Amino acid sequence: MKVSLAFDLFGTLVNTEPIRKSLENYVEEQAGNFYKLWRNKQLEYSCRKSLMNMKIDYSQCTKEALDYCCSSYDIYLSGRDKKNLLKMFTSLPAYPDAADTLNQAKSEGFKLYVLSNAEKDTVTNLLHHNQLFSYFDKIITAQEAGVFMPSPEVYEYFIQNTGCNKETCWFVSGSSSDTIGAVNAGMKTVWVQRSSDNIFDPWNIHPDIILGSLTDMLDEINTPDEEYD
Repeated sequence: MKVSLAFDLFGTLVNTEPIRKSLENYVEEQAGNFYKLWRNKQLEYSCRKSLMNMKIDYSQCTKEALDYCCSSYDIYLSGRDKKNLLKMFTSLPAYPDAADTLNQAKSEGFKLYVLSNAEKDTVTNLLHHNQLFSYFDKIITAQEAGVFMPSPEVYEYFIQNTGCNKETCWFVSGSSSDTIGAVNAGMKTVWVQRSSDNIFDPWNIHPDIILGSLTDMLDEINTPDEEYD
């Protein structure tokens, strides 16, 4: 049985740091805290909408979270400013280790997937933008599942629609919340701590592997195909 890798997108394969940098043009020294609040609210809104069975639209959560931050910081951004910031989510760069890791994984026979809260068009465009699309066997999104991660329904939807086995499928993510969701759903997990500021939630739930990048991930997983034949 082939070993599978399901990659989260933002903060895992693609780098969101350019958005924080761009915010310096608008909010100057508050850019770091502004961006952290924006991302936290983005996650909060997606979780709350899932609980209320509202329409799944991650880009709308992102927009509403930005509006909240502007109100919270009492900062005016024009419609054009907001549109430019939101558009950046569609053209973010991949981390330097992404292509090499995916290429190695593909050559070693891993089945590769993307599992993301973002809309499928956004995921597809970002992968094409970074020349990563061809590595993946399938893209699965929360929009298709009808609920956002970390709901167990998303991970179950992924398993059902890829034919993967939880015992041989690893969820790879830079998000503590989504990683905990995958552990809860019974998947193996790799948490990629891209920054020391990114703290894993102290829920007494732990990923199988913690790494600072994707570079040594395949060595750490250490699951040759013959073990599952």
